[in-house]
Amino acid sequence: MKEINKVILTKLKSNSMSVSNTGKYLVLCYSSKCIVYSFPELEVLEKIDEVKYGCKYAFSSDDSILAVKSTLGKIYVYNLISREMIFIVKAQRNAGGGSNILFTPDNDYIIDGDFNGNLRTISLKNGDVNILEKKRNEMREFIQFNSIDSSYHIQNYYRGTLGTLSDIDKTYVSIWRYSIKEKRFSKSFESNKRRNSMPKLLLNEKVNKYLTIYKSKNSLTKANINEYDNTLEDFELRVEFDNKKNNLDFKPYLFNDLDIYIIKLDNEIRVYDLTDYHLLAICEIKNWVSEISISKEKRLIVFTDWCLKGNTYISDVHMYDINTFINLYKV
Repeated sequence: MKEINKVILTKLKSNSMSVSNTGKYLVLCYSSKCIVYSFPELEVLEKIDEVKYGCKYAFSSDDSILAVKSTLGKIYVYNLISREMIFIVKAQRNAGGGSNILFTPDNDYIIDGDFNGNLRTISLKNGDVNILEKKRNEMREFIQFNSIDSSYHIQNYYRGTLGTLSDIDKTYVSIWRYSIKEKRFSKSFESNKRRNSMPKLLLNEKVNKYLTIYKSKNSLTKANINEYDNTLEDFELRVEFDNKKNNLDFKPYLFNDLDIYIIKLDNEIRVYDLTDYHLLAICEIKNWVSEISISKEKRLIVFTDWCLKGNTYISDVHMYDINTFINLYKV
């Protein structure tokens, strides 16, 4: 397989995109609806008009349930088999935004974090919400699942308390373990608080370290990939690369089972080998690249770019076999 390119014409620009766990569906969200496509054929299967301003997605492990979080703080839980809304959960005190959402491995709960410091679970049986932890002056920014030890790593941004300048603007990670047998979450670890807000920390499961991207402090045309230990105390500069265009939109993607680290810089896609962090491929797209996703089962890299022609947004959905993509754009 070389490249499959599909074109989607809409009057609206999509906010985000995701491929499901088994590679059966692709979801695009707009301000007024969410559209579920078959994948990779991209035939419209369902238009979910109840979903407004969707920004984060999660699929159950068998792809039977789709959960969509909106910028308004609502979480929509939809049954893809029966094509009906199961329930809608509203944010705590209009907390809006916050972290991504994930299912537990047994598909019994959704775990979610918000801008008001709530870390909560939502029961798939009845929609009941349970607050695992509430911390004032914090934001829950990012949640990722460690498949090796069944733990959830929560990236938190600590705003600090008013009047104490030395205690503000910090990032830390807390780890929560989930027992499938007991259906219970328990907090097992909390890292040091590191000064300043940090970009997204992605867990490299095999070495239990976090990767992130920074603009170089020494040069406006350079950017760094740093690797932090799990305490966030020590880090190592892994790669320094040219950022001559002074790209502003950095989005990292880490796929442990494929041993690759992908960075989107505006309209450029870079692929690095996780074993020694050497650059494998660079692909430059004509238009703005919005999102990247990986269909792990089908080993496809999928990304969208869009442009506006008249009153119509043209979204190109590009699909490559990951090895083909690397070979085509290898450096």
